[in-house]
Amino acid sequence: SRVSMNREKRRREPYLEVKVMFRIAPLSARFGAEVKGIDVRSMDDAGFAALRRLWLDWKVLVIRDQNLTASEVSAFGARFGPNLIDRFVAPHPRHPELMEIVRHAGAPGRNFGGLWHTDVSYLEAPAQATILYAVQLPSVGGDTLFADLEAAYAALSPRMQSIIADLRVTHMALGPLQRKRLEDKDYTPDLSGSTGTQVLQALHPLVRQHPETGRPCLFVNGSYLYVIEGLTVEESQPLLSFLCAHAKRPAFTCRIQWQPGSLAVWDNRCTQHCALSDYDERREMLRYTVQGGIPAATRPAAPLRVSG
Repeated sequence: SRVSMNREKRRREPYLEVKVMFRIAPLSARFGAEVKGIDVRSMDDAGFAALRRLWLDWKVLVIRDQNLTASEVSAFGARFGPNLIDRFVAPHPRHPELMEIVRHAGAPGRNFGGLWHTDVSYLEAPAQATILYAVQLPSVGGDTLFADLEAAYAALSPRMQSIIADLRVTHMALGPLQRKRLEDKDYTPDLSGSTGTQVLQALHPLVRQHPETGRPCLFVNGSYLYVIEGLTVEESQPLLSFLCAHAKRPAFTCRIQWQPGSLAVWDNRCTQHCALSDYDERREMLRYTVQGGIPAATRPAAPLRVSG
């Protein structure tokens, strides 16, 4: 089709003009793009609408050469929608709609976002999008990887697509100690919340339909997936572990190499990401998270039948 031909032509070209407003270059052959030639502070409604269409098409955009204050990061994020507050992370001290993500030189342990995940999938209505702005970067390292969950779903065999089509999975997040155990695949602690630790969880389809494009994607999250509805934890884990490993295969990924003034926005509904911890210098980012809707399955879940 003409649309398919234009899309393929666009992917082959290193840079191209979009309504003479800005230039884009692919981050990979599959998805993700770098944008140059715009200042988001002065973008009019038509320019933003064009940028948002590109975002839906490419799923991950990194806009280069910005020089933004925290208020201007907020203003850009608000054009995508109202902000969503992460209940496990302290807000920015002067801009509560933002998160200030800082890793100091020599800091021990895992960096923030250092596991493959989609943001806040443990909520009934997970994030629609995430905006991240580079304030201070290490001299080397600190990139972010992204995976295309639509491509991951499409690469599954038809039989596997049929098996998982109407499954639903509990996504769970806990307070820091219990959440760490869950991230390390230790499912033995009491997860009932009886210890007083905050527990957030939601039941989502394993295959979701994008609310704007209509495309199906594999809705997995290595940080928060817990159990398939109707199965035990032990029965669930082999399938969930396979799907999480499949979703982050290199063939489905792209990478943002951060530069000073880089502003990224990604579609949290059809991608997952991982922040690399390959640096030992100060790194500071500002994050605005956009509220989303309740994920919809590509087909209704079949009713559970339990024999008595």
